[in-house]
Amino acid sequence: MAYLHGIATKVVDDAFPGWVEVQFSEADGTQVTLVESCRCSTPTARSSRRIQRSCASRAG
Repeated sequence: MAYLHGIATKVVDDAFPGWVEVQFSEADGTQVTLVESCRCSTPTARSSRRIQRSCASRAG
C-alpha cells in the first residue's frame, strides 16, 4: 500500500471533525495542497502536524 505524507499547515474549519490544509510534494518537487478532515482535539494540534494517509493505486 502506498502512503501520502504531508504537513497540516492551517486550520480551514474548526467544526468537528475539523478540516485542515495539507501540503505535500510530488516526485517532481511540485507543491500540492489538499483540504482533509482531521480528528484532533484542538486547533493547535491540527496545524503544523505531519499527516499520513493511505492511497489506492489504479492498475493500468
